[in-house]
Amino acid sequence: MKKINTMKKLVAVVALSFSTFFATAQEQGKPELITDRPDQTESPSVVPVGALQWETGFQYEKLSNDFSEIKNTTFNTSLLRYGLLDNLELRLIWNVVESEFTPKSAGISGNSIKSSGFAPMGIGFKVAIADEKGWRPKIGFLSHVYVPFTASKELKPEGSAMDTRLSFEHTLSDKFSLGYNVGTNWAAGEDLGYAYTAALGYGITNRLSIFAEVYGVLIENGHPDHLFDAGFTYLITDVFQWDLSGGTGINSDQDFFISTGFTVRLFK
Repeated sequence: MKKINTMKKLVAVVALSFSTFFATAQEQGKPELITDRPDQTESPSVVPVGALQWETGFQYEKLSNDFSEIKNTTFNTSLLRYGLLDNLELRLIWNVVESEFTPKSAGISGNSIKSSGFAPMGIGFKVAIADEKGWRPKIGFLSHVYVPFTASKELKPEGSAMDTRLSFEHTLSDKFSLGYNVGTNWAAGEDLGYAYTAALGYGITNRLSIFAEVYGVLIENGHPDHLFDAGFTYLITDVFQWDLSGGTGINSDQDFFISTGFTVRLFK
């Protein structure tokens, strides 16, 4: 546990140092900063060639049902995106997670079981397929593979996992935009899930935007989960953005989640 506490402090110091330095050093004359956080809907846009974009944050989630209660705290929801070609980016996901599982028996809570460490690393890519034109939305495709040997012992899954997303985006007006995804979630030993998202965004100013979103997964041989979230983003500089969001399950075990974080473009 001491190692995890030290790691939390180190992540916080590194995050603050990088964000302060790069946000002030590179804010002028840069391409538009388009992020894949904080909503669940992935943008079809890729980062510029040669750019390294770091999207990270903190999230707390509580789930409960008749049999258990789970509290998940993610201290570093990191996504690194690197622009390799005009239409292709490479992606790396690696999260530091602390989880607390409390079983219930006849409505009485039992002893909690805690685990913490690195979740499996996700390695993937995103490709921009088509620009928006008339009725046709902007289109992209992305996918990740999650490898179990990169996870801490307590968080290591039975095998590899994979997700895929087709991403679409419409410009409805100079203030409103609509993004939506369809795709799959697969993990060793689990049923295939069919994922969907739909997010409506509104630009209050050139720097402040809000969104509302529904998303979920339809599981083969299982019940579907539908959820809702909302939040806002604030572009502090041309290369540094802060966000805050929260949500709840519509028919899932999720009681609520709250998340905050930032995105910084490190170079280009």
